[in-house]
Amino acid sequence: MDIKILPAMHGDCILISFGEGKNRKNILIDGGVSRTYRLYLKDELIKIKSKGEYIDLLIITHIDDDHIAGICRWFEDDEFDKSIIKKVWFNSKRNICRHFNSDVKEVENTVQLNVNLSNKKSVKQGIYLEDKLSELNTWVKEVIFEEYKDEIGECKIRVLSPDLKGLEKLNNKWEIEESKNTKKARAVDYKYLIEELILREDVEDKSVPNESSIAVLMEYRESNILLLGDAKASVVVKALNRIGYNESNKLNLNLLKVAHHGSKNNISEELLKIIECKNYVISTDSQMHGLPDKECLSKIIVSNREVNLYFNYNYILKKKVFTQEEYEKFNFKCNILREDESCYIEGGIYLWR
Repeated sequence: MDIKILPAMHGDCILISFGEGKNRKNILIDGGVSRTYRLYLKDELIKIKSKGEYIDLLIITHIDDDHIAGICRWFEDDEFDKSIIKKVWFNSKRNICRHFNSDVKEVENTVQLNVNLSNKKSVKQGIYLEDKLSELNTWVKEVIFEEYKDEIGECKIRVLSPDLKGLEKLNNKWEIEESKNTKKARAVDYKYLIEELILREDVEDKSVPNESSIAVLMEYRESNILLLGDAKASVVVKALNRIGYNESNKLNLNLLKVAHHGSKNNISEELLKIIECKNYVISTDSQMHGLPDKECLSKIIVSNREVNLYFNYNYILKKKVFTQEEYEKFNFKCNILREDESCYIEGGIYLWR
């Protein structure tokens, strides 16, 4: 299995490929920011099409700009055939409204549908994309939430987030444009030591779009991979508890994609206690929002006897987030992903940038 954590700036764009020959499958999770498509994603899609392969599943986790904008840009590109997409998961405005028996027309009237794409953010981008997806016959037009299951080739996929509570909150949020104030830079916590940060109490993310984020557990042959999007830790914990995982019966993972680009508000001691994992990947260029938080990374580092952190940008070394003493005291490594050479993870996983 090849997993590419594409350079999506402060966003997510993950391409997962597995199988051999005619059975080769591709799953795309999110598209990063707008320029991710032009700089990186388009080339990957061209390669897939040239080999006669498909995007067997496109998962759009939620409506935040740093996850959806690259997909919107792809659909704006009339030169690129969208027929390579076989199936799409996206919790759209209309689908959520129907699920909760809301008045779809009333919600539609609150949002301008014909705004120029470059000015669309979050809610408006979600509406734009929904209109484009409606032209395809591959969109799964039902709400995707906890306990939803699917199989793509040999890969079994179980949805852990969102739960219905998170979707109901988003149902009431669609008409509200994301405030520009949410884009203000956050103070970084790199000056603090691991020993200090692990003592801080968990404070959970309150973002409505993040609470509605799709998070999935993938099982491929002997490997388990947890891809958390921007999901809330408490929602994921409850989902894992319901399927039998707890402190005495931990979920063994080969790889975990850390939620919300390494935010301290999307990790919890409770989650780390019910999983057994030594490989964690973080997607961000660290240029916005002050992410990843060292607090998040610190709590991951002390959760296991051996931890490998993987990053798709080199800021972790350039900014000297960890001291030499911390590297020596705690058993962890920081690895920078590359485009020309993979990092091998036990279980047959090759991790790329």
